[in-house]
Amino acid sequence: DLFVSISPCGDLMYYVTDGDIFTTTIPESLRPIRSATIQGFVLDSLSGAPLEAKIVVKNKETDQIISVLDNNASDGRYTAIVPFGESYTLSVNIPEYFNKVTPLLSEQIIDCNTIPIDFKLQKIPTEKEEIVKLALNSDKNQVLIDEQRLAAEKLKQEQLELEKAQKLA
Repeated sequence: DLFVSISPCGDLMYYVTDGDIFTTTIPESLRPIRSATIQGFVLDSLSGAPLEAKIVVKNKETDQIISVLDNNASDGRYTAIVPFGESYTLSVNIPEYFNKVTPLLSEQIIDCNTIPIDFKLQKIPTEKEEIVKLALNSDKNQVLIDEQRLAAEKLKQEQLELEKAQKLA
């Protein structure tokens, strides 16, 4: 009985014969396309409980779906294999949770080490109080943004007035 497996980097071949596991280096000219391993968990952001999900891996440039993966429902773990040299997006969409998309740039795929990408998903509020609380937090954030914008505009106006006064002097 012979079982053969090649590492994601394509540099090693593992094989089993007579119940023993062996490894050998694959010559450069015979190596397949180098691939990176992405591994992580899909979890509830508050409880840390594992969530059953489908992970969609897309080529970032072409928007082409590379793979759709089911994770392990008992612990939330998933594993994806992608070729080197491209940028990707990984996304998770579960009906009761906010969608999450995470980019993986080609510059981040530098060797054959596993790339960890976890998804901690926030549940969509369903109770009126939760929705109001979320809206109030959004309003507070908008007020802070508006205040920062006004302060920046005031500073710019003061600088213009100062420059104008210096030119007249």
